[in-house]
Amino acid sequence: MNYLYPPDLVERTKSDWQHYLKTHDLPEPIVHFPNDDELLTMLHIMYHLSFAKEEARPSTAKVTYLNPHELSSVLSDTKAPTFFDHPIPFTKSEIKRLCPAFDPEKSILAICAQKHISQTNSDELVVWGVLPVENTFSRIKDEMLSLVAPSSHLFTLSVFEPGELIASAGSEELYRLSGGQLVKYPARTISEGIIGQHFEEVLTELFIAGKGSRNLAKKVYFRTLSNMLKLIEKERHGGTLIIVPSTFTADPHALDMKYEMRGPAIWPKLVNTVEHLNWLHKMKAMPEMSQLTKTLASDFSTYLGQQQPMNMVDKVFHVKEANERIAEHEHFIASLSEVDGAVVMNDHLEVLGFGTEIRLTNDKLSSIKQALSPHARESRVLKITSYGTRHRSAIRYAKYNPAAIVFVISQDGRVKAVKQHEGITYLWDGIRLT
Repeated sequence: MNYLYPPDLVERTKSDWQHYLKTHDLPEPIVHFPNDDELLTMLHIMYHLSFAKEEARPSTAKVTYLNPHELSSVLSDTKAPTFFDHPIPFTKSEIKRLCPAFDPEKSILAICAQKHISQTNSDELVVWGVLPVENTFSRIKDEMLSLVAPSSHLFTLSVFEPGELIASAGSEELYRLSGGQLVKYPARTISEGIIGQHFEEVLTELFIAGKGSRNLAKKVYFRTLSNMLKLIEKERHGGTLIIVPSTFTADPHALDMKYEMRGPAIWPKLVNTVEHLNWLHKMKAMPEMSQLTKTLASDFSTYLGQQQPMNMVDKVFHVKEANERIAEHEHFIASLSEVDGAVVMNDHLEVLGFGTEIRLTNDKLSSIKQALSPHARESRVLKITSYGTRHRSAIRYAKYNPAAIVFVISQDGRVKAVKQHEGITYLWDGIRLT
């Protein structure tokens, strides 16, 4: 087996970054990308940082290459970065010292060549400040609020686990190096292929109820579901999430829900989010409304079919309020997964029960088709005994109930999906959550 190291990733990183610019219709980058030497330095330091520990704690960090003179072109929020009085050398030892103070889920360390921020010609990389990640619109700024404000198309490198290096552009993961190998994902996101097709009916319901575009409804719905899976993944305790139709009737012979419940009802907040963001999208298309805080919507109420004129800022506030409730719901689902057994939800993402035991025992089910692509056009047959109890139970239930989809999160953080399609039960072993 050939292992990959930082020097092997330079060309791959550049290629993936160019592909990102092209797919997002950004022919000219809004920020400078590091040159080859700077990129190699970043890869080296972050990779080796992943193995470092501070008082038995693993080192976790996220960095971006950003000239402070380019801030206005990338920051879509009112929250300004924090500047260090004196630039800090970008070395493994210095970043290791900073790690305990800056959670990579909330902060990005900003680096650039020293010559860009001081009266020197030094090409040495330095940390000049910290960009806030968690703010009023952190959940929606890249995927949703970008409809009304510029998105932060930043290149970042992150480390969370020993030997793991994640390269990202904006909110999208470019690649993940783990154990010296690039992680391969049979499904790049939960919104594509057979997995995404499973949710077509509920997506249609959402975009009709929210009076928005189908694409917007898709973003809102899958962002919420992805966040649930991410939160469970982050806890590293594992879990199973079963999603059934809203018309679902429990079969006690198949599912024993120890704790049955109904709610919370998050669906209205999803509908409100789609509706308000669609409104903001229309306003953005008008030259007169290009500045978020500049103009009231009253002059355009007839065009938009609004019975009551509403301030654009009010609309953004409603989006913020809805997303706060949705975020609370995501954390609630993740907390339920800590109880032994599966969490069962309907496709409106409403909880039906938790601590659920899958009681099916199908001795005739001896194998499973492992999908190697989103549409399972490539697959291979594996014995069901090659998986643990949690996975075997999920496979049995997916085979029993073709209207359901099951997500299994391993303790190592790997997310799998199990779904029956055209009479065949498939398992996607590894889904990238972006």
